[in-house]
Parts: sequence; structure tokens; C-alpha cells
Amino acid sequence: MPMNKSIPQTYFSEKAYIRVILLLGMGFAILAGLSVLSIIRDRNTYLNESHHITSAKAQVLGENGASVLYDVDVLLNAIHFLWQSHTETDSIVPSTVKKFIQGQLVFLPQVSNITILSADGTLQYSSTPLSTFDTPSFVKHKDEWLDFYAGTSRLDSGKRGILISRRAESYDSKFMGIIAATIDPVVFSNKYENYLNIDVAGIALFDLQGNVLTGWTNQAEQQWNMTGANIRQVAMLADSADEILNSGGRKTFETENEIISSFQLPDFTLQIAVVSDKHSVLATWYRETMFKAGLIAISTLLTGIAILLMTWQIQKRKTAEGKLLKHQQHLEETVTRRTSQLSELNNDLRNKNEDLLRAMNEIQTLSGLLPICSHCKKIRDDSGYWSQLETYIGEHTQAEFSHSICPSCAKIYYPDMDLYDD
Repeated sequence: MPMNKSIPQTYFSEKAYIRVILLLGMGFAILAGLSVLSIIRDRNTYLNESHHITSAKAQVLGENGASVLYDVDVLLNAIHFLWQSHTETDSIVPSTVKKFIQGQLVFLPQVSNITILSADGTLQYSSTPLSTFDTPSFVKHKDEWLDFYAGTSRLDSGKRGILISRRAESYDSKFMGIIAATIDPVVFSNKYENYLNIDVAGIALFDLQGNVLTGWTNQAEQQWNMTGANIRQVAMLADSADEILNSGGRKTFETENEIISSFQLPDFTLQIAVVSDKHSVLATWYRETMFKAGLIAISTLLTGIAILLMTWQIQKRKTAEGKLLKHQQHLEETVTRRTSQLSELNNDLRNKNEDLLRAMNEIQTLSGLLPICSHCKKIRDDSGYWSQLETYIGEHTQAEFSHSICPSCAKIYYPDMDLYDD
């Protein structure tokens, strides 16, 4: 019975340990899974927020850039109206128009030069002295009836600037020439760099063909390589160039390393693209992930240690219970052996007791006064019969007689026979 009781106790104890280990492992797996899901969710949250922020920045910068261009375009239209309204014989460009331009440039620091070309392409006026003047829009205005143009033009410094030009016509719809304003890209670059402490990787203002009018990047060595280039040649825009140009000006793209949002400038056939670096966007997420990963690693280590300790405890308990079981079995075998020995001893004692009782009975039988014949030595029993001495003793004891003759009788009855030596 003790053995049967000890085995269920061991079974249930080990089963309880296993249940605790399973619950501990399941709890840790659930917490680890929730942590991983939280990490993924946080990453998506950071990226989605960055999408919205980048899109908002593109819209704000686009509207701000449109306001700058709109002010310049208003000036060009005003110059066109004055040019149509005044006629002078000494010059194609009236003096009143020149004075008007000089007065307006004071309020438009973003404009570095105003130029007017005649119908044959001759430079008639320039607000600043120029050695050369690149007019990529002249043919478009003259032959294609293009009213407004925004693009780039090479400056005297050798760099490229932003060129905005308008077709000028007389009241009778004859082509008079073009009025162009040149804007130094530095104006936009500085504006973007300081605007609201903007924290983006790059900005590009480009036309519908992808030609960059101006741009800004946090990598100084690439700053001046953007103006006049195509967005397909700009590293941070090259992979998404076609999608940007076909997006209609309001879309956000995500590449492996960048988040790009484009915005169509109001009233202009220009777009602005704002680029955010995903590594910078996810910098906080990386730190949080490292912290959470550290917690998961520590939790894993502690859980592993706990499971190992519990497993070790189970093995230790099983070993101890095994030893107890062996000791119990040994005790039971010893008790069984000793019980068997005691049983044998009891049987021996019982037999000896029976022998003693018989002997005592025989002794009692032989004890007391026995009537014996004084001549023939016969003994009278309880029934009154006389029996030979050896017969009586043989009946009442286990003794057996063998007949012989004593030396005295041998001399009396057999004097001639020397039965006993001296």
C-alpha cells in the first residue's frame, strides 16, 4: 500500500510542474507576440505619420513657392500691360516701363533680373548688365503661342537659374516679344532650408517634364547639381520619377529608403516634391525597438532560467522520490523477509512448545508412585493390568529398549562365559 500511494503523489506533482511550465511558456509567448505586434504597429504608425507630415510639408512649401512665383507673374503681366499701353518712338520699351520695373524690383528680392526681348529675339532691356542671356522659351512663345513658361536658364555665373517668361502681344494680337524674370535658386534654397526649421532630406521644384527648377538637399555636395537636371538624375527621386510625374501632383510614395510626397503648385504647371529619409523618420522607432528587444531578451532569459530551474527541480524531486521509493521497497522487502523469518521462528517455537507439552505430559505420566512387583518388577497400570517394565515405559514414553545383561548377572547366570573383560 505505501508504494501505491507514493506513485500517484509523484505523478500529480510532476504534472503540476509541467502545467506551470506550459503556462509560463504560453504567457511569455503571448507577451512576446504582443510586443512584436506592437513593434510592427509602431513602425507603421511612424511611417503613416511621416506620410501625412511629408504631404503637409509639400503642400505648405508648394503654396509658399506658388506665392513667390505668383508675385513675379503679376509683375510680368503688369509690365506687359504697360508695354501695350505706351508707345514711344525712341525705344521699343518705353521709359515708363523701365522705371516701373526698377521700382517693383525693390519689393521682389527673389527676382535677380528682368529682361525684355523684341519680336526678333533681340535683347531690348535688362535690369542688370548681362554678357549672355539664355532664352529657351523664346521659340516656344513665338512659334507655339505658349503664353506662360517656367523653366531654367543659364546665368552669367555659369549656374542655372529659374526662368519665368510671358508672351507679349499688341492690342491687335501681334507678337511683340517676351518678358522674362530670372530668379536665383538660392532664394528658394535658403527659404526651404530656414522655413519652419524643416527636417526633410530634400526638396525639388520641377516642371511637367521633370526638369528641376530649383532644389534643396541636406547633402551640401549635391545642392547645386539639382537645378537644370531632371528628377530621373537626382538620386533621391530617380526610383520614383515616373510615378511622380504621372501622379497628378498629389501623391505620396514610399521607397526602400525614402518617403516622397508631390504637390502641384496652384495656377502653375509645376510640381514640388518633398523627400523624407526613412532612417531619420524611424530613428525613434529604432531606439524604442532596441529597448523592447532588450526587454524581450531579458524576459526570454529569465523565462528560460525559470523553466530550467523548474525542470531541475522536477528532476531533483523525481530523483529523491526514486530514492525514497527504492528505500521503501527495500524496507518492504526487509519487513517481508523478517516477517517470514519470524513466522518460521514462531512455527519452530510452536513445535518446541508442543514437544515440551508432550514431554511434560509424559513426565507427569511417569511421575508419582508406580506399583511395581518386588520380585518380577512388573508395573501395574491404572486399569489394574500388570505389564513388563519395558512395556510400560515404551507405551508412556518414546524410549525404546534393547536387551542386554549387566556384569553382575552375567557372573551369576553365565559363569562359564567371559562376557566382560576386566
